[in-house]
Amino acid sequence: MGKRGTVAVGSPQRPNREAPSIIAPAHTVAGNLDCDGDIHIDGTVDGDVRCFHLTVGANGSVNGNISASFVQVFGAVDGSIHAKEALISKESKVSGDVIHEKLVVEKGAVVFGFFRSVKDVDVSGTVDIRNQIGEPARQQQSGSRGRKVGQDTAAEAALPMTKTRLTAKPLH
Repeated sequence: MGKRGTVAVGSPQRPNREAPSIIAPAHTVAGNLDCDGDIHIDGTVDGDVRCFHLTVGANGSVNGNISASFVQVFGAVDGSIHAKEALISKESKVSGDVIHEKLVVEKGAVVFGFFRSVKDVDVSGTVDIRNQIGEPARQQQSGSRGRKVGQDTAAEAALPMTKTRLTAKPLH
């Protein structure tokens, strides 16, 4: 147990612990959110989000890229996620690539995108996955997010990743 404002051993540096900024269920934010603290989204954000700790609640949605040290998704994200640690819950839907150091994906989560584990994720600002790994951006076509496995663009084919079907099994 530490005092208020102290940092636990092994955790990234963070600002003093304050109450998170909350986007309520009936609210929509059109524009980017940028802060050094925590944000909890139960409404809708149409823009990029950069913060220390982001929680997208069960009724929340983000239509933009996310960059945070810690990300918890219980709702919907349409954009890439860059996080040191990410949790994608069983109720969530993510349409975008996930760049991470540590990742937990619960059984039942829906993800349309690639997972990329890197040693030092850049969470200083919202960046596109191709900028982080040095590849040209893939061309977006309307309705292209739900491509079948094997329908790669040239940029995706050059990525040093493997496609793996993830199957979660109960631990009992």
